[in-house]
Order: sequence, then structure tokens, then C-alpha cells
Amino acid sequence: MLIDLGAIGRIGPQQRGAVLDMLVAAASGESSACRQTLERVTVFDARVDGRELDAALDGFLARNMRADGGISATTLEDLTVRIGEFGIHLPRWFGVLIRTLVPLEGTLVGLQPDF
Repeated sequence: MLIDLGAIGRIGPQQRGAVLDMLVAAASGESSACRQTLERVTVFDARVDGRELDAALDGFLARNMRADGGISATTLEDLTVRIGEFGIHLPRWFGVLIRTLVPLEGTLVGLQPDF
């Protein structure tokens, strides 16, 4: 359990599963799998071209993946901006999750620099 005194939210089992699947897809560099998990947590506009989004996600993942296959919380934050360019808006709970993970990651790196 994580308590953030500024943001309150609960992530249900389906949401947790989607986030974990998205992280696995991102760590594997699988843009189409990343898009599929995005489709599970968002409502895509019918005008979104899946191939164009996959290409954008491919480039994004190639630029932002760490050498160890990890992805940082700030990269997830940047991802929300990138997909927003396609008219895709993540649900509020996802924003709360990212706003929690970014400072948490910073704290953990401060405590353990090779985290």
C-alpha cells in the first residue's frame, strides 16, 4: 500500500492488470501490445490510425527504454503527452498513478541511486 497525502485513488484488478501488461509491453519494446493495453483503459477516437500510433509508440519506446529494459515513471508521464497528440486521453486514475509514481521513483533513486 502506498499513501500519497495529495492524491487519492484506488486501482482495481482490471486496471492493475492493464498497467502491468502495458509495462511488460513497453519493456519488451512491443508497440502493438502497448497500444492494445492502451485500448483497454481508454476510449479511442474512431479516427485514430492504429498503424500510425504503433509507429509513434515504436519510436517513443526506442528513444526512452533504458539499457536494462526498464522504463522510468517520467517516461510514462511523457507517454501520456505523446498519446494525447493522437486525441487519446487516459482516465483520471492513470494520471493519479503517474503523479504518484514520478515522485516515488525520485525518492527511491535518492535513497538507492542504482534503483
